Amino acid sequence: MRAWCTGPRYPAGPVGARAFVTDLGLAKDIRTGSRFTRSGETLGTPAYMPPEQARGEIAALVPASDVWALGCVLYECCTGAPAFDGESTVEIVGKVVAGRAPAVRRSRPDLPAALDAVVARCLAAVAPARYPHAGALRDARRTELLTAAGVAPAVAQEVQSFRPEVKAFSPNAASGGEVSMRDRIPSFIGLAAGFLLWSLVITGASILLNSVMEEKSNKILEVLLSSASATEILTGKVLGVAMLTLSVLVVWGGIGTFGLLSASPQTAATVGQVLMHDGLVFYFIAYMVGGYLMYAVLFAAIGAFCETPRDAQTLMGPIMMILVVPMLVMQMALTSPDAPVVKVLSWIPFFTPFLMSARAPSDPPLIEIVLTLIGMFATAALMVWIAGRAFRAGALSDVKLSWKSLGRAITGRG
Repeated sequence: MRAWCTGPRYPAGPVGARAFVTDLGLAKDIRTGSRFTRSGETLGTPAYMPPEQARGEIAALVPASDVWALGCVLYECCTGAPAFDGESTVEIVGKVVAGRAPAVRRSRPDLPAALDAVVARCLAAVAPARYPHAGALRDARRTELLTAAGVAPAVAQEVQSFRPEVKAFSPNAASGGEVSMRDRIPSFIGLAAGFLLWSLVITGASILLNSVMEEKSNKILEVLLSSASATEILTGKVLGVAMLTLSVLVVWGGIGTFGLLSASPQTAATVGQVLMHDGLVFYFIAYMVGGYLMYAVLFAAIGAFCETPRDAQTLMGPIMMILVVPMLVMQMALTSPDAPVVKVLSWIPFFTPFLMSARAPSDPPLIEIVLTLIGMFATAALMVWIAGRAFRAGALSDVKLSWKSLGRAITGRG
C-alpha cells in the first residue's frame, strides 16, 4: 500500500520531501525527537524478515524473499507460534540471520511430513533453495498431490499448464449456438446509446441553463417576453440548443464512423445491420428525444430563476443525484438487462430513456416499450407545461430561487 502523508503536525523531511509510507507496520512518531529513517536501513517485522534483508542486503531481495515470509505465516498457522521468536528484536534477527528454521512436526507431530517439507523449503536459509515465487509453491504442491493420488508425473505437468477455453452458447444467438461478437454488439450499442443520451443531457441542458441565466442577468429575457410568449421562447431555446448539440454529435459521430469503416469495415457493416434490424435506430431516437425534452425544459426553468451558477446549485443538486442512478444501473444492464432492478427502474419516467436504451438488446416486450414511451412523453409534456409557467414567472421576477418559490411559480401563486 502506498500513501503520501503530509500535514502541519507531521512536516516534511529536511529536503522538503513528503513521507512515503510503504507498509502499515512501519511507523515513527517524529514528535518524540527520533531521527528520520535513512535510505538503506533495515526495516520490517523481524519475525517475518528473510535473512538477506536482515543482513541489509537490499540488492539480494527477490520474489523468493516473499516466499520466506509466506513460510513464516504457514508455520505460525500450523503451530500457533512464530517460527522465530525471542526476548528482543536483536535475538529474533540473530535467529533469522542464522537461518535455522524449526521443523513444523517438532511442535505438531500429527501433521503430514509433506507439509513439513513445504514449510522447510519456504524457510531455506538461501533464496535459491526456496520456491522461486508463490506460484511455484502452488504448482509444486498441486503436482505433488496429483502424483500421490496415482497420476503420472507427465499428466500432472499437463494439468498445470491446462487453461480451459470457455465459450458461451445461447439459443438466441445468430448461429443458434455459440455467442459471437455479432450477438454482443447490440449490448454495446444499447449501453453506448444510454451514455450518449446522458452526455447529451449534461452538455446540452447545461448550455441551455447557462444561456438562460445569462439572458436573465442581462434583462434580455424581459425584452423577448414583450414580443413572444414564454412557451415560444422556451421551445425555441430547447430546439436551438438541441440542434447545436446534435450538430456536434453528428460531426464526432461522422469521424468515428469513418474511423470504424477504415479500421474494420466488417464491424461497421455489422453495426449498421444491428441498428437497422427491426428499426432499432428509431427506438433509440424516440427515447433520446423524450429524455432530452424532459431534462432540457427543467434546466431552462431553473435558469430563469437564476442569475449566477451559484444560485442554480440549490436545485441542481437533487437533479444531478437523479442522473447518477441510471449511470450505475446501465452498467448492470450490460450483463443482466432483464434484472428486476433494471426492469423496475425503467418504468420511472426520469430513468426510462437511459435504461430502456440499455435494455434494447434483450428485446423487451412490445407492451413495455409502448407503455414506457407513453409514460415518458406524458411526463415530458407535463414538464413542458410546468417549465413554461416557471420560466415566465422566473424571467419576470427577482425572487430568490428555492423549491418553495419554484412551486409557487408553477401553481401561479408566485
